[in-house]
Amino acid sequence: MSTTALFLLALAFLASAGSATHKGVWWWTWSGGNPPANSGLNLAIAFSGWTSPDQAMAESSSKVGGLPGQKYLSLGGGNANGRWTAAMVTATTNGCNSKKFGGYTGIAFDIEEGDNGLSGPFRDCFAACKRNGYKILVTISHSAPYGVGDAGTLMRGFFSDSNIDYISPQMYTTGNEGGNDFQTAGGVQWSEYKNAKAVIIPSIVTGNMYSACEAQFKTYGVDIQGYIQWSQTITQPGGGSPPTGGNPPTGGNPPTAGGCPAGQCKSKWGYCGNGPDYCGEGCQAGPCNGAPKAAPKAAPVNNGCPQAGMCKSKWGYCGFGPAYCNNQRVEGESDENSGMAPGILAAVIVCSIIGGLLVIGLLVFVGKQVMTEKESGERF
Repeated sequence: MSTTALFLLALAFLASAGSATHKGVWWWTWSGGNPPANSGLNLAIAFSGWTSPDQAMAESSSKVGGLPGQKYLSLGGGNANGRWTAAMVTATTNGCNSKKFGGYTGIAFDIEEGDNGLSGPFRDCFAACKRNGYKILVTISHSAPYGVGDAGTLMRGFFSDSNIDYISPQMYTTGNEGGNDFQTAGGVQWSEYKNAKAVIIPSIVTGNMYSACEAQFKTYGVDIQGYIQWSQTITQPGGGSPPTGGNPPTGGNPPTAGGCPAGQCKSKWGYCGNGPDYCGEGCQAGPCNGAPKAAPKAAPVNNGCPQAGMCKSKWGYCGFGPAYCNNQRVEGESDENSGMAPGILAAVIVCSIIGGLLVIGLLVFVGKQVMTEKESGERF
C-alpha cells in the first residue's frame, strides 16, 4: 500500500470515530435483563436463533418491551434451528400478511444456512412484510451465507432489492474476536456492497470496533452508517462509554466467566472496552497500560559481554568455549589482543626480537661467506 493510501486510511479512521448513525445490539433472548437504559442504542434485535416465527415469538416475548429504539424480531441463525427452507420463508410471509409480529418495528432475517433457490421466495417475503409496515434487516455470515449453495445469487438479489432497509454482514465467526474479520464467503467481494440499495450497518463484536470497521469498508468504496454489536456488554465507537463520576453505569452486565473479549480490558468497574478508562488505573485484566513490562536484558559489562568469564569472538559475539575464546579476550582480562597474561606476552615479545636478530646475523654471515668464495675463485 502506498504512503498516500495509508495517509488517507488514517484520516478516514480518525474522522469516523463516533460517526455511527445506527447503534444496535443483538440481544440474546436467553440472557437476563435488557440492554442498559443509558446505552445510547437506537436499534435492538431480539435474537433467539429460531427460523420458526412461532418459536421466535415465544422466546422473545419477555424481551420486546425492554428493547431500546427500533425493535426487531430475529428469524434464523447459524444452526439447524435457524436453517431457512421454502416452508419457513412462506411461514414468515404469512406472518407478515397477518400482522402477527405486533410490537416490532421490523424483521431481522438471519440468513446463514439454507436451501438453494430461495431468492424468489425471499423477494416475495420482503415485499409482503414491507406492504404490511415492517422494516426489513438482512444479516449474513461475513460477505455471504456460508451454508447456502447459491449464496452469490442470493446476495446479488439482496443488493438490488429496494424493500430491504438494512444489510448487516457479520464481521466475526465466534463472536469473541478482538478485531473485525473481513474474510469473504460465497464468492461475494466486499466491494460489491457499494451496489446495495439498502443501508449497510455491519454486525461487529463490540461497538468500539466500529471506527476501524468503517475505515476498512471505505477502502472498498463502501460507506457504512452504523453497526449492530454482538457482545452483551455495550461499548461505543471511539473507545466506549466508560463509567463516569466514580460510579459504574446502571443496568449493564459485567463480563461472564469467560471474561472480556480478546484484546479488551476489564475496567475497575468490571466492564469491557479499550482506552485509558478501561486499560488505565484500576484495570483488572487484559492489555492493561499498567501491566509490568518484560525485564530488561542484562546490561553489558566492560567489553560488552554480560557475564564474567565470557569471551568476545572475532565476530563480536559473546560466549564460552573455543569458538569464542580461541585467541580472544576473556571478560575480566586487561589485554584486548590476546588471551595470554601480560608477563608471558612480554617474554614472547622479547624472545621474538632476539630470534629475529639472530636470523638477521646468520643471513649476514652466510652472505659474507658466499662473497669470499666467489672472490677466491676469480683469482684462480
